[in-house]
Amino acid sequence: WFSDPESNQCYLVNALQLRTWFDARFACQYQGGDLVSINTPKEQAFLSRVVGEIPTVADLWAGGNDFNSWKHDIANVIDQGWMWSDNSPFNYLNWNDGEPNNSGDEDCLEIYLATGRWNDVDCYSYRHYMCEKTGITNNSFIVVFHTILIYRCDKDWKAWKDHCYYFSPKNVAMDWHDAQADCQSRGANLVSILSLAENDFIESMITQLDRGGDVWIGMNDLRTQNYYEWVDDSVVTMTKWNFREPNGKGERCVNIYRLLGYWNDNSCDATLPYICKQEKQLLPPIPPDEVVIDEGCDAGWSGYGSSCYKASTDEYMFIYSNRHCEEINSNLVSIHDDYEQAFVHSLVTTTIPPGLGYTAWIGLAAKSTITGEPYYTWENGDPVTYTHWGTDQPSKKRIKQCLFNLTQYHMSTTGFWEIDICGQNRYYVCEKDRVGFTQPVLTTLPTTGNCYPGWHGDSTTAYCYQINEYDDANRNQRLTWYDARDYCRAQGGDLVSVHSSEERDSIINFVTNGAVGSYTYFWMGLNNLGLNTGYQWTDGSAVSFTDWSVGEPNNVNGEENCVECQFYTDSYTWNDLSCDTSRNFICKIIKDKVPSTPPPPQEDLGYPDPNNCGTDETWNIIFKKCYAFISSTEYGWSYAQQSCLGKGGNLVAIHSEDENAFVTNRAQKATAGSMWIGLQIYLKKKDVGSRAFYWADGSNLDYVNWAPSEPNNFYDSEGCTVVSSDTGMWNDDNCGRLYGYVCEKYVGASSVTVPPTAQATGNCPTGLYSYSGYVPYGNACYMTPGDSVKYDWTTARQWCTNNSAELAVLGNEYEQAFLEQYLWGKGDSFWIGMTDREQNSNAFVWIDQSEVSYTNWAPGEPNGYSVSFNLWKEGCVLMKVNTDDKGAWFDMDCSTQTSFACYVRKSNGNPPPPVTVSPIGCPAGYYSLVSGQSCFKLVDQPASWSDAKTACRNEGNISSGIDIVSIAEVYENDLLKSWLWRGVKSGNSLWLELVDTITETTFSWSDGWPTMYTNWGLNEPLPDAVNSGDGCVKMNKDGTWSAVSSSGSTSCSTPMPYVCKQSFAPIPTTPFPGTGDCDPGFFAFGQFCYYIEFGLTDEATRSWYESTYMCEERGATLASFHSSDEVQAVISYINGANSHNLFIGLSSDGFDGWQWKDETPADYFNWGQYEPNGQENEECVEMYPWDGTWNDVSCFETRGFVCRK
Repeated sequence: WFSDPESNQCYLVNALQLRTWFDARFACQYQGGDLVSINTPKEQAFLSRVVGEIPTVADLWAGGNDFNSWKHDIANVIDQGWMWSDNSPFNYLNWNDGEPNNSGDEDCLEIYLATGRWNDVDCYSYRHYMCEKTGITNNSFIVVFHTILIYRCDKDWKAWKDHCYYFSPKNVAMDWHDAQADCQSRGANLVSILSLAENDFIESMITQLDRGGDVWIGMNDLRTQNYYEWVDDSVVTMTKWNFREPNGKGERCVNIYRLLGYWNDNSCDATLPYICKQEKQLLPPIPPDEVVIDEGCDAGWSGYGSSCYKASTDEYMFIYSNRHCEEINSNLVSIHDDYEQAFVHSLVTTTIPPGLGYTAWIGLAAKSTITGEPYYTWENGDPVTYTHWGTDQPSKKRIKQCLFNLTQYHMSTTGFWEIDICGQNRYYVCEKDRVGFTQPVLTTLPTTGNCYPGWHGDSTTAYCYQINEYDDANRNQRLTWYDARDYCRAQGGDLVSVHSSEERDSIINFVTNGAVGSYTYFWMGLNNLGLNTGYQWTDGSAVSFTDWSVGEPNNVNGEENCVECQFYTDSYTWNDLSCDTSRNFICKIIKDKVPSTPPPPQEDLGYPDPNNCGTDETWNIIFKKCYAFISSTEYGWSYAQQSCLGKGGNLVAIHSEDENAFVTNRAQKATAGSMWIGLQIYLKKKDVGSRAFYWADGSNLDYVNWAPSEPNNFYDSEGCTVVSSDTGMWNDDNCGRLYGYVCEKYVGASSVTVPPTAQATGNCPTGLYSYSGYVPYGNACYMTPGDSVKYDWTTARQWCTNNSAELAVLGNEYEQAFLEQYLWGKGDSFWIGMTDREQNSNAFVWIDQSEVSYTNWAPGEPNGYSVSFNLWKEGCVLMKVNTDDKGAWFDMDCSTQTSFACYVRKSNGNPPPPVTVSPIGCPAGYYSLVSGQSCFKLVDQPASWSDAKTACRNEGNISSGIDIVSIAEVYENDLLKSWLWRGVKSGNSLWLELVDTITETTFSWSDGWPTMYTNWGLNEPLPDAVNSGDGCVKMNKDGTWSAVSSSGSTSCSTPMPYVCKQSFAPIPTTPFPGTGDCDPGFFAFGQFCYYIEFGLTDEATRSWYESTYMCEERGATLASFHSSDEVQAVISYINGANSHNLFIGLSSDGFDGWQWKDETPADYFNWGQYEPNGQENEECVEMYPWDGTWNDVSCFETRGFVCRK
């Protein structure tokens, strides 16, 4: 401290330490004062003289500020007018020109050394500082302080930051206690090391002075065993123990190794060199002629090895920093090993200010190949043989062409390299050759040499490469990163490292020539497994080339610490991934080196144990539990859980990283992409904020491993969880998606019988706004607001969910049939609850997460194509209910405005439905099909066909028109089909009114309705029934029809359930024959025109499909026939002329019964004797031109044909 001779104020200038304004004020208060306040021109003049003589380059903090909070939390700082920190009045100003300007939150006051003027500056900048307090001191000291003494180290001591270090002379070694006593005799202690930067300084000091391998430091556990402390009582802020150290064993003192600066506990009696440490002292300046200059270096340069180094005191952009080095015959520094790295790091932290975190440019720069991959070069042309990257470096996301050596002040990640923008101003380090010292010779390996069988090489590389690639059938031979590394090292090599695009291209060529073509990634040796370090190759080579994919590396969940590459011509960029994932891998070994025999594969975790786990699946036992990985059958989550319950367990619950790694590894060997695990949300909670995940087995949720941005409940439709066998990460997904699954059970658990899901009981909601309410079917209730309300898919769904429902979901063909007939007449098309959610993912799911167990796509659907947008974006599904599409599904642009159908499960909480009156006057107990103006009643009491007809007619009077059911259209057929699922308990068939007439093979409704619709089953009607002439017709469980003869095991006398029908619609009349003319070449009969291609030459004959096309070209279709008169008209027109057999429009696709190409009902047949004979592939029909009878024939035969329009 020094005083102003004319006042009672004492002042202290700290020109040694750089601090923020807050830390500087704290240091002043700690010594009983505060930052200086200047209240008069006289005080300003006195202090201007003082600061002008201070031996420092930094400006000084004073107490001026313009905020009123002294907390270091900037959030609590409130701007106000300028004041002094000691609360003295701010009544004198000495601002520099244009100041204060508050440029970017400049709230604190500094004093310029050169002029004594003031400037406002950011309070978190680093400056020296001046303290002030009231008192009296010896004024003569000021003269001594400013003219004679400076803070420095004495002779034989090395300076680093605020301290001095003494290394014991060569050949002088002591035990730890004697070494400490010698340090104390010098006013010091054995060295305490408080940062990695200081450790690097000590390491470089040991290397330069060459005092042997091990050196005593001040750490020990002498006061409390196993509790290590510094002998100078400094706080332990970091440690750098060697592998498996400290190990105790009575070793109570600590030494530092020369090798990479690691520490070791040692016997205190060992005799070793030692290092002492003390604070810098106020000493007279060293006379210029006594200043020590490192051998072979100029003044101001520091020598190490064969080079001289100098850290700058000014800041420039990268390009100008390099030019400044060149102007003094040097280059930006290049670093080639850990020892040089430690020296340069200690030089930087000793020389430059900490304001930018002790950052300085080094000479490494990022360049790009022609194809854009970054690689790294030293500006002086040296090869890159060593790198020291910081955390997540080098990252493609951060490459801006330049790099700097980073030491984060007061952080443990000091000395590592990071990428920065070249235009950033920073300090820098220059390097030049040391005079009189031999420069190291950097050599490259020859590319000549041979590779042993199974290894690949070429003339461009000095190495051989072993490609270990396995297709999906052999994926169980892929290895985790750790196992792959050990496999390669066991052969004398290592996992592959890649140092140029040329080396990468060679590897791509080796992989391509192997012709396995798995298109699965390969492990490389790159990883960031080191503590607080960046990416490193396992073979120790420099990371001088990278080829990251876009957005990589991203180290998801902090678990992606290893790197993979595909090494194919069209896919070769890099990705970080969990090291526990199984991958192909590539080994690398120097040419001419004989590889050792590879080790046998390690046994997988877990082992089959049928005695304790059972034999129903391949169970593996580990963690005292049994696991089964099932990929041969894919289920939705609920079915998968049911399957596991039946095996005595549950879907797996994962409780640790080890268990997750095991599940991932085994899932890969099960050749499954993703598999269900037991994690699910409580689905009754609708809003995302209340999504509570739970394990199906009821165990605690104490471990998760979600993939990036998961769980996201996409489209509010993801309530179950899959684990990726590729990465081991979890994703919430739609519970209805089909995946393999993992079961888990305790040892000894056996299979159980899981009862089937009971049919839901309860009732439907009774109404909805002004709409008619729900109609029940099976476990569900359906409703639609009809054609008057049309929305896009998302809004339609919201309409349903706002009313505690969901867009309609269909689980089988019977629910489809019921919904078809219910919607008929209420609109043309309706949104249902199916979507691919991502538009063009083609992974369609039910939005309520039901399993997709049924679909009813129209031909060519889903195609994903939107005509209105002319692009692929159809992600939602609608059902078209019209005469053409008959309930078929189409994927459609989700923004399309259309009607929609909702559904909800039955609930016992709903009241019984009220008694309703039929809107069309149906009798009680009859179902009203409003669109068809008809009433239907299911009678589940089996009767013969004739008894059923009598019973129906007895339901009413003669004028009521009630009769056994006739079917006029597909939607009436759908209604009856839907009843066959759960409504009919006493059989699988229903009687229909359709009968076979005796006079000709024509089926007609006995109630007088014309036959306008048929739905024959496969190969129906059968010849025996057709030819009997007195048969009847039944509906099968799948809704198709079968003809039944009057006798036999199943005949018209067989008792079956039946349906009675009353129709209020008028019976259609036969259309009057047309009065117009036919096109040339056609002839007329009735209301139609016919064309005959006789097929007299090979060129004129066609297959059935070609005949269809030829008729359509004439505006017609292949002819259908519905009476013997129509057949006879064609035969009469031929009149015995020469003709090939003629294709007609009747065919069967091998799944359904006979159908006409023009979609008219198949109500008349004119088979030849013993036809149709059902021979293989005879799915089309020809007519004989001499008598008009029919024969089934292959559709690919060539014939003449008959068209009709």
